[in-house]
Amino acid sequence: MAGRGKKRQFPTAYKLKAIKRVERGEGVLPVARELGISRKILHDWIKAWKADGPDGLNRKPGPKPGPRKITVTVHSISIVGEARPRNPTERSGNLVHCHRNAKFGALPP
Repeated sequence: MAGRGKKRQFPTAYKLKAIKRVERGEGVLPVARELGISRKILHDWIKAWKADGPDGLNRKPGPKPGPRKITVTVHSISIVGEARPRNPTERSGNLVHCHRNAKFGALPP
């Protein structure tokens, strides 16, 4: 088997020949050993071929194609009211708009 860590790429025709051998009745293990690949890789090729045909064999590694889930969470609170003075001697009648974001933590006192 090839050394770990290095990704080998195989042409689609090569993968297809291996799949056809298995479909003709040769065992997965003997075919995989002869080609110097793992049984898992050969099973993955067979699964991709059955699911998507030649396009399944051409897919690059990484996230599977398809719509991505986008999650939007809103972490915003607006408080309107009289501000509490930071210094007890100060008095203010100003309105305060506080926006809380999870990144910044809790609302100020």
